Amino acid sequence: MRKQNGLYLLLPRLMPKSAFDWLNANMTRLGARRMTRRRLAEEYDRSCKAALKALDEIPDSDFDKHFYYPLWDPLLAGDVTVEYLFGYIKRHFDSHAAQIEKVLLEKDSSESERCYVVTEFPSSLPTGTTLYRFNGVPVVAQTSFWPAPIILTGLLAWVAGLRHPKLTWLQRLGAGLLAMLIALPADIGHAMAHTVSARLAGAPMDEILLSSGMPRTLYKNNDVPPRTHILRSLSGPLFSFVGSILSLVWWRKSPHGSLRHDLAGVSLVGHSMILLGSIAPVPVVDGGTILKWKLVEAGQSPELADRTVHKISLGLGAVFLGLGVLLAIFQKRKLAGGGLAALGAVEIAAGKGWLK
Repeated sequence: MRKQNGLYLLLPRLMPKSAFDWLNANMTRLGARRMTRRRLAEEYDRSCKAALKALDEIPDSDFDKHFYYPLWDPLLAGDVTVEYLFGYIKRHFDSHAAQIEKVLLEKDSSESERCYVVTEFPSSLPTGTTLYRFNGVPVVAQTSFWPAPIILTGLLAWVAGLRHPKLTWLQRLGAGLLAMLIALPADIGHAMAHTVSARLAGAPMDEILLSSGMPRTLYKNNDVPPRTHILRSLSGPLFSFVGSILSLVWWRKSPHGSLRHDLAGVSLVGHSMILLGSIAPVPVVDGGTILKWKLVEAGQSPELADRTVHKISLGLGAVFLGLGVLLAIFQKRKLAGGGLAALGAVEIAAGKGWLK
């Protein structure tokens, strides 16, 4: 105990309070970047269980033992007994709760002073350039969206060159541009189709956002019954299913090796991949939404249903990732294996809450 006291007496000289505060603040911000409400609740429950387990294991005779803490935190400084240390858990929590409450009160006060601004501009949706309106819903593009069509055009031009080596670079670029104009609507059209089911469900969509990721369907009012959530999720997969069927007919009717056949193939692959991805039980897509609210209808709380969907996504992701690695290594099917592994990685990331 004396050696430990000597070390801790030296710590404040090696790291002054200002340095500790800076490190503590930045480490907290770093840890909060990937924090979600679900993970926060899980960490809270885990910490409570760990504290109760430690409390049960400590004999009563040890509660008067003490330890020296540097003068970094006023609530935990100087000679601290084991009994006080367990009480510090609640005092520490209460101090942060008071800080949050103070910030919220200041925010409410500030917003009440600017209430005329909120009344005139009630929308809190992401901003960008409104390209057009579909079914009364604005389709908004942010700056981060525009590299996607360029990259997609280049990728499809490269594929056209692989399939038809005799094409000039200009012809390959033209083919890539046409293919992009076929592939992109398959993705954006899926989101646009949701405006139909959302309106039929009585809870219209407010915005379609195009950014660096997949198109996002945004609603100001998500406080709707489970059945409404499910109905709003149906028309996207239905659009992709119909698009896949029509693309398959187009592909089969087009002369093999022709430009029409290649464009039909791009359409078929685009609609089919989006269809399969959208019905997967993954938190960020339609399948995950439908599964979650079906579980709520069956009696689970929204929080428990959300955790269940995340766990299913993690499990399926691990299976697909493992199968992809096995195919690539042992069956030498690198393309199929890589595709499965990529799908598994996406499902794991969604299950972890890293995809929004």
